[in-house]
Amino acid sequence: MVNSKISIGDKQYVVDLSPVGIKLENVFKDIYFGGIIKYEVENKHLIARLTAQVSPAYSIGEVIITFEYRDKMYQAKSVDFHPYK
Repeated sequence: MVNSKISIGDKQYVVDLSPVGIKLENVFKDIYFGGIIKYEVENKHLIARLTAQVSPAYSIGEVIITFEYRDKMYQAKSVDFHPYK
């Protein structure tokens, strides 16, 4: 069984890669963030969506960071992980 694990604060997420059929030699040692980042504005908050890649061709979900403007700068208000189904 091949699992990917993400920890954000006190929350832990485990995604089983076995049903996908990814070969172990193609799975990154660590989850990679930064290859795909999407930005949007919603309800006056800046939102960044970072794809969680576990191999060159497979992503398990996205980390969503919601920023708010506070003390003359954008600061993270919340960080969540949403696994793909």
